[in-house]
Amino acid sequence: MIHSTILAAVCCGAVPGSQLSVGLEDMAGVLRGDVRVIAMGDSYSVANWSRIPTATLLAWPYPNVTAFCGGSMRWVGPVRCREYCEPVAQVRSADPMGYAVERGSKPLQFYTLPVRGIQELHADDTFSAGENGLLFEHWLAIDEMAEGVHGPVVSAGDTLGFRMLYRAPSDPSQQPSGLVLRDLDELRAQVDLVGGARGHYHLGESPADGPVAPVPRQINAIWPDIMIHNDSTGGCRVRLTSEEDLGGSGYYLQVAGGVYWLQMESGVREPGQYLSTVADDTWDYVGFGSNAEGTGTHDKRFARAQFTHWLDATTLDIDQPVVFMWLFAIETSDYDVAISQMEGMIEQADTAAKEVGLANVQHLLVIPHMRHISGYSQAVSHGFAIAQQSAAFELASVRPNVAAASIYAATDGMTFDGGEEGNAWLLARGFDTFQYGTHSVDLVGGDLGGDLLDQSDVHPSGQDAAAFFAAVLGDLVRDAGCPADVSGDGTISVADLLLVLDEWGGVGIADVTGDGIVNVADLLAVIEAWGDCWPLQSPFGT
Repeated sequence: MIHSTILAAVCCGAVPGSQLSVGLEDMAGVLRGDVRVIAMGDSYSVANWSRIPTATLLAWPYPNVTAFCGGSMRWVGPVRCREYCEPVAQVRSADPMGYAVERGSKPLQFYTLPVRGIQELHADDTFSAGENGLLFEHWLAIDEMAEGVHGPVVSAGDTLGFRMLYRAPSDPSQQPSGLVLRDLDELRAQVDLVGGARGHYHLGESPADGPVAPVPRQINAIWPDIMIHNDSTGGCRVRLTSEEDLGGSGYYLQVAGGVYWLQMESGVREPGQYLSTVADDTWDYVGFGSNAEGTGTHDKRFARAQFTHWLDATTLDIDQPVVFMWLFAIETSDYDVAISQMEGMIEQADTAAKEVGLANVQHLLVIPHMRHISGYSQAVSHGFAIAQQSAAFELASVRPNVAAASIYAATDGMTFDGGEEGNAWLLARGFDTFQYGTHSVDLVGGDLGGDLLDQSDVHPSGQDAAAFFAAVLGDLVRDAGCPADVSGDGTISVADLLLVLDEWGGVGIADVTGDGIVNVADLLAVIEAWGDCWPLQSPFGT
């Protein structure tokens, strides 16, 4: 086992080794099938097109993207929520009161699971609703998908399912009644937040059996789910309205986002990729795996029960495989601290998934791109990156449901800040023509000038930069999972067999097994892996 002395060994300028991933061999097939991907992490993983997990929807060759889950953020992410009433408080790290909830009560309470974010309505004497009692409007903001690798997800007239999420207050009597969900303006359901919640699997309840009382202080979902139609203006807008004047009632309503999914004609959800996120702007390893509720405005700890309720309420199909994609910024911790934190967060997620009844759960630990770490030299910063990469690789080597991939190693530890070294790396690999979907971007000579990081040299600088890092990660998944696709077309077929025969007895791209010669072993490897895989994307492989 690797020890914390690795930090001292690499802090003097050593570069990453040749190992790029561990345990990814089956991940290509999993990710391109019917799967729920839950992005877990800090500001690197929030639902934003300028972040890597969301950018995978633009840059990865998903055959079918069918579902989205998001919090109640107004301006970012695929799932958004606009408020039409006032006053409304934002429960998230960027708010001065942070994760304080039920803000009109004393003492303050906190909901610290990093769902970005919750919007809290407190109907005091100053409260007023919008026109016709309009409180909130959810909508699906996925126009960006049209120009990505996958292409458009929904069209006008498509039928979708929608499930609204909310945190129930401590006192059920403070939950408002008389609420209505509308498909734009068409009535869809009377909402009973007091006695009409969706049942929880982990509490022994069956969501199909009818409504139950919500669980106080936890994330709940409405019952039943509603069906909506994508209107001609797009957006799949769902409005929450009140039929009574809430002003002065003292009610609390804490909207925590929603889930959208495509329906087949039979009314069953359409199989495919379902993306959701547990992350917030300033989160780090501290909260994950702590199993302790936060006690202050910006305390980053949360209890497993909070995560279990959220996971349960957002599950569309208990039999759908789940991949937790863990992606954090490189932190100032050594190997021993990193592996302990990673083990804690994996065990917490595994336990919650087991309580809900999810049988097929995997983890993908992602080491991100190199960044400037304030207060540390680049040599020491590289040491932190390599220590955390080593911890992820070690866990992937000993835990059967864990895989690890390193963007850091795949990019040779480059800091893409517009400097000469990073730009030379991009040019040498053809990224003056980076393609994803209908986008063709010159990462070096174009507007970015090779500077793929934001002003703080921390996050991707925008959608194109995030898509680049996502594509690097996707290429790692392909390399590990599709060695027999020597033709690079995403399918292991006759074309690959012909390449093996063409290079028979020699050395070339058809050496699938990597033993130095193209022979019967490579022929058998192609036959064994026959079928769909992960297409090679430009400029990878050129």
